[in-house]
Amino acid sequence: MIAVGDNMQKYPLALGNPDPVFCVVVDVEEEFDWHGPFKQENTNVEAVEYLNLAHTLLTSLSVKPAYLVTYAVATSPTACRILRDYLARDTCDIGAQLHPWVTPPHEEVKNIRNSYPSNLPVDLARRKLESLIAAITENIGCQPRIYKAGRYGLDLARVSTLADLGFWVDTSVMPYADFKDIDGGPDFFGMPDQPFWLTEDRRLLGLPSTQGIVRPLSELASTKLLRAIFSGIGQTLHLPGILARLGLVERLRLSPEGFNFEHCRYLIDSNISRGKNNFILSFHIPSLMLGCTPYVQSPKDLRNFLETLYSVSSYLVDKIGAKPISVIDLYKKLH
Repeated sequence: MIAVGDNMQKYPLALGNPDPVFCVVVDVEEEFDWHGPFKQENTNVEAVEYLNLAHTLLTSLSVKPAYLVTYAVATSPTACRILRDYLARDTCDIGAQLHPWVTPPHEEVKNIRNSYPSNLPVDLARRKLESLIAAITENIGCQPRIYKAGRYGLDLARVSTLADLGFWVDTSVMPYADFKDIDGGPDFFGMPDQPFWLTEDRRLLGLPSTQGIVRPLSELASTKLLRAIFSGIGQTLHLPGILARLGLVERLRLSPEGFNFEHCRYLIDSNISRGKNNFILSFHIPSLMLGCTPYVQSPKDLRNFLETLYSVSSYLVDKIGAKPISVIDLYKKLH
């Protein structure tokens, strides 16, 4: 696994978008305890039956979301029926999300470190991904062109494998996040926060989630200092929360999970002022079912979640003038 560090200059941005554009990327996955162990048996996908709550909302704004499905979803008859229906109506794109702990072959020890695909042996990671692709192709009826590594576990040394397997877009990069010193994941500090080419031959587009560090200190602090603030030690010392309450620095993500409309609006406006006009909104399908994620534990939480999703999407489209575009169409536009 590569620790990314300050190497943004290695990755050319995918220029070609003078006007703002807006994509939605959704993790369609099984329900599991985010704070518990990673178990092969965690294959319940009941939350997919609630997908229409978000799908109807997004399509009413002409948004064509990318649904990135795990092996548990791709082998569920009910989930596949729902996704095939959306696909037949051309109201979504289907991609793949690799959760190693539920994807065969099951040869690794199930633990936190191995929950990141980037920490698996190269051959095992590839065979798991081939199993996932085969399940999606056979049961949903399409070749997945969009990829996300479960838990953002992308290994930059292996991205050519993704292109070899037919993927056009990777959505694994979470800017300004370092999982390395927390539980052995990747370090994305220094990576671009706008679309960029992951391979020199431009076969694979990197499409990072929209996450940014804002407020006055963000303009003055070095990458090293910002990494320290949001590191495992920094979080143990509650530095992010303290500095956010003081209005000095804050890490925001374009998502209804843990962020309200005002958070997202501030991030959007900040990015626009910095000339960053590609926006990727993301969330997890289990957040549509009560009690499955930390973000939605009550009916009130669910209402707030859906209101935030709609308000943020409307703000991008109606106030910013961002054009809704599918991930695949964005790739074709930039390629």
